[in-house]
Amino acid sequence: MRQLLKDGLIYTAILSVIFLSSCEKENGDNPELNPNDLIEYGGLKAKLPDDYDESVLQMSLEDLQNQYYSTRPSNNLKSSSSDDIEITLEEMDYLVSELLKNYPNTDSLTQNDIALIKKDFVGIEEEEIYENIDVIDSFYNAIVRFEYVNKLATYNPSLLKSSNDYLGYDVS
Repeated sequence: MRQLLKDGLIYTAILSVIFLSSCEKENGDNPELNPNDLIEYGGLKAKLPDDYDESVLQMSLEDLQNQYYSTRPSNNLKSSSSDDIEITLEEMDYLVSELLKNYPNTDSLTQNDIALIKKDFVGIEEEEIYENIDVIDSFYNAIVRFEYVNKLATYNPSLLKSSNDYLGYDVS
């Protein structure tokens, strides 16, 4: 009887450890993550950047244009035309490069990229990342588009003036 009780306690302890470790795994590297902060995206549990609404992931071109015009300071807004944006290809490349530094390169995953994905997609394993790369790529593309529109809306050409002379290949 004593051996049976001892075996039962060991079995209970093992189950408790398994249960607790699976709870930790569910929250990933962020133990203070509130499950209410997670969204369902393409069958995966994802965490949006702070202060972002789930609607960011569903924005159409028209929605992004409205976001641009609602965010753009009125003193820089001459009319409601995209022709008002004066930005060189070099400046555009700089803005995009700065944004993309914060997100994984889903075309060529490194260990750093996988760690970033695991941080945003709670409880995902490396194999699942490869299986769901299209969903993950879509998630990050939607966020980057939204952030890029906001960058363009607050863009000030004098902040990024290049040291070399750029001769008339502006994007309009």
